[in-house]
Amino acid sequence: MEVQSDEAAAGESDAWARIRSGLSWPRPKNTRVTRAIDWYRKHPAYLLRMTRRARPYLAFIVKEVEQRGMSLEFALLPVVESAFRELAYSPAGASGLWQFMPSTGKRYGLKQDWWYDGRRDVVESTRAALDYLTKLLEEFDDPLLAVAAYNWGEGNVRRAAARNRARGKPTDVWSLRLPRETRSHVARLLAIAAIVDEPDRYGVVLQSIPNRVHFAQVPLDRQIDLGMAADLAGITLRELRRLNPGFKRSATGPGGPHRLQIPTDAVERFTASLSDVPPERHTRWARHRIVSGDTLGAIALRYRVSVVALMQANGLVSDRILAGRHLMVPASVTPDASRTGGAMQFGLDRTAPQSLTKAIHRVNDGESLWRIARRHNVDLRQLAAWNGLSMESVLQPGQRLTVYRGQEARSRYPVATRSSELAESGSSDTIHVVEYGDTLSEIAKRHGTTVLELTKFNRIEETTVLRPGQRLRLLPASYSGSSNGRARIRYRVKRGDSLWEISRQFGVSVASLRKWNRLPADEPLMPGRELDVHLTRAPTI
Repeated sequence: MEVQSDEAAAGESDAWARIRSGLSWPRPKNTRVTRAIDWYRKHPAYLLRMTRRARPYLAFIVKEVEQRGMSLEFALLPVVESAFRELAYSPAGASGLWQFMPSTGKRYGLKQDWWYDGRRDVVESTRAALDYLTKLLEEFDDPLLAVAAYNWGEGNVRRAAARNRARGKPTDVWSLRLPRETRSHVARLLAIAAIVDEPDRYGVVLQSIPNRVHFAQVPLDRQIDLGMAADLAGITLRELRRLNPGFKRSATGPGGPHRLQIPTDAVERFTASLSDVPPERHTRWARHRIVSGDTLGAIALRYRVSVVALMQANGLVSDRILAGRHLMVPASVTPDASRTGGAMQFGLDRTAPQSLTKAIHRVNDGESLWRIARRHNVDLRQLAAWNGLSMESVLQPGQRLTVYRGQEARSRYPVATRSSELAESGSSDTIHVVEYGDTLSEIAKRHGTTVLELTKFNRIEETTVLRPGQRLRLLPASYSGSSNGRARIRYRVKRGDSLWEISRQFGVSVASLRKWNRLPADEPLMPGRELDVHLTRAPTI
């Protein structure tokens, strides 16, 4: 397999120093720029967070800007556009490091579909942004006007300049009648360029970023599950997603070609490991052909996934399905594997240390992956990886799981505790401090809880953008401190929900749900209805 790798330019060892040597714009004496510089000086924590986010991407962007012969001020534009948040999304609909609107993205070749958003792809969006800026430079012949047009639209800047020319006025960026946001946009870019150029003068310390491209681009000719790709590369799924934010689902899109950004030091392992996996096992997704009589609930039960997961995976807004069409099923086991009691194998035994002893665990009724991991004193994520499962997989009685035992497993893969155990043991560790890249879903999985529980206890919405350093409560005070260990919450029914799925999510029985909410056996469950749920333990996912 051919790997397209990038080499860091010789010379400077720090990316900021490399940028410093390529800055060329004059520094205007402008009150807006001065105020922007003062703001950055007074907010060192902001600069530190931005620098940490820029670390995987900055050297690549600098290299791309240099190859086009452009001033390196343009490499700093993502600081102003998104603060180097690769998943940044504006209220107007702009997305990614370079904040492309959907229409502008399509104009510059950024594919956008259910599986993938090129606006969030660091490589593709950088290519498109530099294409766009090159066009703007050719039209306006002024880098500051190009930046203003990038923010406000070239048509708007063109008309503003035409009005000034008609009145005999200057047409520089400070003389045009521009929106306040656009003026501030230009000023902030000049301010960050000034700080990078002379950090000592402004009393700012910029955390060093290595002057080498952090990742290599690996071409793929077929769909692949992102969790599997991370396992094969020997990195975390979070790290893989951070380098590949363009992929919106758990896998790349069907077919190909595709491209994955892999850390340069993991490329050799990834390509060697991938070659050992048969092509038909590159994805943990199944394709189900709908037949007459099928329902989403029956299909979900067959593949051991939730109706909600099926709807999300296929972009469905209702539970109506048509015979003859196909559904993508995010299945951790196939129907055939379910009947034989065996988990799907993806050639992932390489994730286990060779010095450990292999054992087989036969799943008992009511057991979960978490319970089995605790029983064998191994890490939940590692147990899932050894068996080609996701951490939310529902196990079937009689299913056989591979477990690697030994002291090395306990030392290398510390056993995770659940929030419910922490509460019961009196631990104060019921707060999660948000790190860069965290999502509500990942935090919920990590602590053995649900997104619903997190949003309810922290009075936030599922769409809330998390900030690094933000503190989230994992358990409600009434739950962790109550004498009988019971808490009551209100659950709002979503389209596609069933009492059985809700009962499984919260670890209660269907009969209890009916009793608490006085639901007759023949009464349908309507979206939007609120149900009382009495928790005796932390919900499972």
